[in-house]
Amino acid sequence: MILMEINANKKVILLHITDFHFGDQMALNYSTGRVTFDQVAKLIIAELSTYEPTDLIIAVGGDIADKADAYHYQAAKKFFNQLGEAFTDIPVNYIVTPGNHDINIKAADKFGDFNKFARELTENHEFVYSPEHTAGMVEMHGWSFITTNTAFKEDTKSSKIYPAHLEKKLLAAKNPIVLLLHHHLIPMYQNDNSLVSNALDLFKLALKSNVIILLHGHVHSSVRIYIGDGTKQIPVIGCGALLPRLSDGYLNQFNIFNLKIDGAFEVIPYAITNEAPYEVGPSIIKQYLD
Repeated sequence: MILMEINANKKVILLHITDFHFGDQMALNYSTGRVTFDQVAKLIIAELSTYEPTDLIIAVGGDIADKADAYHYQAAKKFFNQLGEAFTDIPVNYIVTPGNHDINIKAADKFGDFNKFARELTENHEFVYSPEHTAGMVEMHGWSFITTNTAFKEDTKSSKIYPAHLEKKLLAAKNPIVLLLHHHLIPMYQNDNSLVSNALDLFKLALKSNVIILLHGHVHSSVRIYIGDGTKQIPVIGCGALLPRLSDGYLNQFNIFNLKIDGAFEVIPYAITNEAPYEVGPSIIKQYLD
């Protein structure tokens, strides 16, 4: 009863952001096109502040760098420092999983630069990945946050989970689970080969455990589907790319979750629009879900 009262006084907010693609043309001047990363960070900070969180969790869904070298992660650090410095009065925790663009195909240690970034950001070795460690977990605020590295095969063109590693984390979880991965789980277009190739294994593991929310990125598009087995349903919520790309046609987006007691939650997706005049800068639009 005391635990419930403590939880009831908390407002735990989760920010899901993914697909940043910090790269050469972006890292040079910390901007892309006519939208600066500083402007995007300020939009997120302003919206998060309206929730008046007592605790903030930032779920980072991969493709942080565009070509996965140390230089690109330096630009990413500036962005995350800006977010964190806006909330120094409350606990801010990070969970991180890599994407296919975080594989450095030229390096012997293909996740070396990503892992250095993840270790420094999270201060938690659970989110440092290797062939022997493809899933991470942290328990906090009455929730279990689990990640799985869908790029662990170090192949930029395909994705897969390591079922045994993920199952071990799912079985160890003591609370309702938020499961974070990079790649999507169902085809998004004809001849789509980039989804998780053994997604059925993931579905089975999620449905027999206490997964409440499944988050992904990769497709640069807002996605909401449900998986179920007749006894339970799990929402699979995909988030568009956070930062504007040089190509047109991408949905720039972030999602905010209000995590409540006993696995209840609310989610509101936000789209970033750049239709205002240059001197005004980008703005955001709430995209309410049913």
